[in-house]
Amino acid sequence: MLYAAPAVLLTSVFFLVPLLGTVWTSLRKQPLYGPSTFIGIENYINALHDPMFWSAVWFTFRFMLVTLGVGTVLSFLLALLVSQPRRGVGFFRIAFFLPVTMGYASAGFLWYYMLDGRVGVINDLIVRLGISLDPIAWLSDAKTSFWAIALLTIWKSAGFAMVIFLIGIQAIPKDLFEAFHVDGASRLQTIRLLVIPLLRNNIALVVILGVVGGMLTFDQFFTMTKGGPSGTTMTAVYSLYANAFTFQKLGYGSALSVILLGMLAIVSAIQLYFFRSKP
Repeated sequence: MLYAAPAVLLTSVFFLVPLLGTVWTSLRKQPLYGPSTFIGIENYINALHDPMFWSAVWFTFRFMLVTLGVGTVLSFLLALLVSQPRRGVGFFRIAFFLPVTMGYASAGFLWYYMLDGRVGVINDLIVRLGISLDPIAWLSDAKTSFWAIALLTIWKSAGFAMVIFLIGIQAIPKDLFEAFHVDGASRLQTIRLLVIPLLRNNIALVVILGVVGGMLTFDQFFTMTKGGPSGTTMTAVYSLYANAFTFQKLGYGSALSVILLGMLAIVSAIQLYFFRSKP
């Protein structure tokens, strides 16, 4: 018990206490400044009928599916690419992982200026190559802003998942690869019948982290679009942030955060059950 005491203390101080405080705040009509009033579950009832919040949840879910699906496949392919001991592989491992070391806020500002219609290097390259006569307003249109930020998110997170897959690939005994080679299996068959089944736990970890991270997406949208244009890129976390600090409805924003936490807990439990239900 003594060995677990520091962990229990840290969890209590940095998770349980703030969580209880958030739940208590969610039961009150509490502006950002001034006195508050206890209103019970009224904030939760209002949240159930809030189209802006549920639209943000649906947008976040779609964004998570796109970035998780494309990012997982890309990360796996990158891991296969750098798993073989060949000349220069160390350089590529570092290059693919390097974006992970950058925070989402910093990456968002970087991509914001890269996509800028006046000084952005991407628009300048597109015009010079003749792909488009005029600069593209990447972040002013709902469709292009979605894919631009999705591309940023994949670029930023792919290296982390690549490392998880790479660890799993390198843990596979070389004898198994040699046995498949002797049996005449092609490279694709080896990946499909040997590598992917043995990376099941690694895939589960990548998916669980990707779902949680995708549903909590905030920084890149805050720095690049501020939820625009016209709220079309507002995520669930951005919605509760806007309610709590922009509209100064701290109690209502707390209620939205508790609802989002409950949704994440349910989704994570389903994922854990799904990945553990098979041998």
